[in-house]
Amino acid sequence: MQSDKGKQLLGQSMSLFEQQLQDLRGVVPNDDVKSRLVHLEQEWGRFRPLLGAVQSDPKAVWTANESVLTSADQLTKAYEQASGAHAAQVINLAGRQRMLSQRMAKAYLFRVMNVNVPQATEMLTQSVLEFSKAHDQLKASPLNTAQIKSELGLVEQQWFFFQTALGARTSEQQKAAADVASTSERILGQMDAVVSMYEKVAA
Repeated sequence: MQSDKGKQLLGQSMSLFEQQLQDLRGVVPNDDVKSRLVHLEQEWGRFRPLLGAVQSDPKAVWTANESVLTSADQLTKAYEQASGAHAAQVINLAGRQRMLSQRMAKAYLFRVMNVNVPQATEMLTQSVLEFSKAHDQLKASPLNTAQIKSELGLVEQQWFFFQTALGARTSEQQKAAADVASTSERILGQMDAVVSMYEKVAA
């Protein structure tokens, strides 16, 4: 059942990623952004076929996924530089939290699968620290409305559950893995709402 849900979630995530790429093609303020967008599309083209065979070659999935993440981060920074506004920095910080929620889940689940364990452990540790620090920064943002503060409070609740799952005993690993997967998706959804709220405030 969890496998069926995972496949459904993967399909939805792939469709959303491609829709967002399509949306970005309509917002290209300069040549740097255009170049980085093309590079991201190329990395996605290499990564996409691997997603149908995660179990057969998980290390290839890991490597290609990191290339896509790096390219997406570079594109985000290019957009931020093109905008230059403080609001854009806050929006991008909140947007990066969405990515980190998925990166932490990826690192944890790869470690559970006993694939790239040292790298996964290091990635998980660094991502947890970065997420926690960024969350504190977002809570202190002068752009926060009452609604944004409330949503960040919900994120903090899920963050507590997420960290609890990460610290579960080995004997509870199967349940913990399911909790990590589901909680990371809740954080993703909540941070997506926060990004939308920041965008409205900045408009």
